[in-house]
Amino acid sequence: MRVRFYGFGCDALDAVQYALCKKKDWQLGYRVLVDIGVIPTQEERQRFSAKPVDPEKDEAERVFEIVLQLNQIARERARIFGMPMPELEVQEGLEEIRRQLNLTNGASEPVH
Repeated sequence: MRVRFYGFGCDALDAVQYALCKKKDWQLGYRVLVDIGVIPTQEERQRFSAKPVDPEKDEAERVFEIVLQLNQIARERARIFGMPMPELEVQEGLEEIRRQLNLTNGASEPVH
């Protein structure tokens, strides 16, 4: 019975592809995006919102911390899905954000 069950795998994938491509089933599309990690899980969303505000840091420093967290998530997802990360461009982008926020190199955690 298990062999028969697993034999439905290709048919199931065809059905998902048909529902997404032909019927434009947004609910199925959303579920696929959640399952492959494009949309943050409830746990990931809570981690973003549960971090207490540090009164010692100004708004620019807190914004940059969030940028660093998003960068870390992007790096992890790239690693999981075997996608390259353009390190030089990422580093330059983070430095540009730091400049735009008028942060010195020591104002927040190091860029990584």
